[in-house]
Amino acid sequence: MTDLARHQFTVQDEDGNAVPGAHVEVRLEVPGQPLASLFSDRTGLSAIGNPFDTDADGFAFFHVTGGAYQIRVYTGASGAPTFEAPLQRWVAIGLNSEADGIGTPDAGDLQNCTNLPLSGLQAQAPYTLVGNFSGLTAAPTASALDALTAKALPDGADLLMIQDQADSGSFKKVLLSTVGRIAATPEMFGAIGDGSDETEKLQDFLDAAPSYHVGIFTPGKTYWVDGLLFVRSNSYLIGYGATVKALVTATINSCSVNFTDDTQGTAAGPVNSSMFGLTVHGNGAARFTAGSFAAGVGVNAGMGAAASFYMVAATNCHLYDCKSIEGEADGFYMGGHDSIGLSSGCTFNSCFATLSRRNAYSFVGTLNCSANYSVATETSYGATVGNLSTGFDQEPDGTSSKNNGLTLNCCKAFNCVDGFAEHGAVTNNVGCAWISPFAFSCTNGFLSGNVGPQTRITSPTHKFCTNPFVNCNSHVGYTDGDGGTVTQASSKTTGVTLNRPSGAITMNAATLNAGNVASFVLTNDRIAATDVLVLNHISGGAIGAYMFNAQCGAGSATINVRNISASNLSEAIIIQYALIKGAQT
Repeated sequence: MTDLARHQFTVQDEDGNAVPGAHVEVRLEVPGQPLASLFSDRTGLSAIGNPFDTDADGFAFFHVTGGAYQIRVYTGASGAPTFEAPLQRWVAIGLNSEADGIGTPDAGDLQNCTNLPLSGLQAQAPYTLVGNFSGLTAAPTASALDALTAKALPDGADLLMIQDQADSGSFKKVLLSTVGRIAATPEMFGAIGDGSDETEKLQDFLDAAPSYHVGIFTPGKTYWVDGLLFVRSNSYLIGYGATVKALVTATINSCSVNFTDDTQGTAAGPVNSSMFGLTVHGNGAARFTAGSFAAGVGVNAGMGAAASFYMVAATNCHLYDCKSIEGEADGFYMGGHDSIGLSSGCTFNSCFATLSRRNAYSFVGTLNCSANYSVATETSYGATVGNLSTGFDQEPDGTSSKNNGLTLNCCKAFNCVDGFAEHGAVTNNVGCAWISPFAFSCTNGFLSGNVGPQTRITSPTHKFCTNPFVNCNSHVGYTDGDGGTVTQASSKTTGVTLNRPSGAITMNAATLNAGNVASFVLTNDRIAATDVLVLNHISGGAIGAYMFNAQCGAGSATINVRNISASNLSEAIIIQYALIKGAQT
């Protein structure tokens, strides 16, 4: 077998710490994105799994046939990761990976045409016109060239090379190739950011994007719209430094980037699409002043109907570093319905929403989706006109729009009416979790519906909230999936390792004399020096015959077990522990 290409890297978290045991998933950048065949050696004799895990130092390597690949790195379950590095797309591996520009086309990419009339060319797929028109006879007529050029400009994808000219209206030889399909921009479709309504031109750009490696909104540009935009399946879109903004005169239900079908939710949405860094500005304040929003009360007052980013019945679609400013309604919306499908495996990552006229983030019908390291600010803005105003809101409408396995991981809410909340038919939030959420200066930091909390809250933090917890008190503690078990190997002083916030430790049955203390170390990467470890003797041996104490440090705790009975005891007692996060400032 031909020698394979090697790719290697070290996985680190946001603080630069190596991440051991992270799952590495490698897929081919071809339609369907199948898993790649990976090997541990260059000769391709020793296959490895896909995904596979990083070693104890967070290091990973694999060998693969040269090409373009997608690399995903995460910990925990695939649908609800506890950590996920930014997705790497179009990673070029090996010498035969990807061309950096337009090179010599393969024979299969060419059409050789002799004396092909202009009318025949115009019937071909769109192309760009390149070449000179000097030749044996006069150049084709201006009108003929104009017609050909007009067809070429909207796409700008294929390459047309004119080698010679035979006679008026015909070409000697033409080469057509698809090697030009590398990147699309809105400018290729006539959108230039001149202050006029460019909705249709931007939609032409989004419609064409799946045919390119990447679609790029030009940095520094503001594109003005009065209408909805729809992202198609298999799109990879980059918008860092670019803004899509509603015209002041825009009608209601406009300025929304939709990951939905063209009717915004009567059929399945797109699959396998990602967007990076785009800002959507709903121009809500100016449009409300201009009278383009609905009058009325409650959730209909003073707002439009379109979320800045609207995702319905989408599959494996992801937003990274996107921003919503003055959203007409919600900043970010993710949902679905049994009749068309829930949004599945979708994520909002490091996104930012401010001054939304409703919620910053809404979740209404999701399956194994998440929001990670995302921020909501100033959703109290919408409350001034009587709207629901929540930073992160789980609000299923009923059993057909459940949130199943939704995780909000390390998200933050600032200056909101409700920082994190369950509204609506909250019993349909199933297996959901808020992990390390932070609420600052909110009226209600963490709120659940009147039937009681349905979502698990782990390690919440709040500052300057009027009501830190509303109907959430029963969420102190842990649930299935947070715990684990471990057994001492050889003695009552043998250390154990269990990286879970709660769990059971079975001690060795070695003798502990009356009045004596046995100490051992629990290694646990969840423990900090300011934390409190609660210990309880739940079974095994004489209940009430022991006293427990723990001293926490960074990544471990020393547990002291004293025999307070009058007898020497040889018992394999079981200690249940629970970690409580603490602070000294």
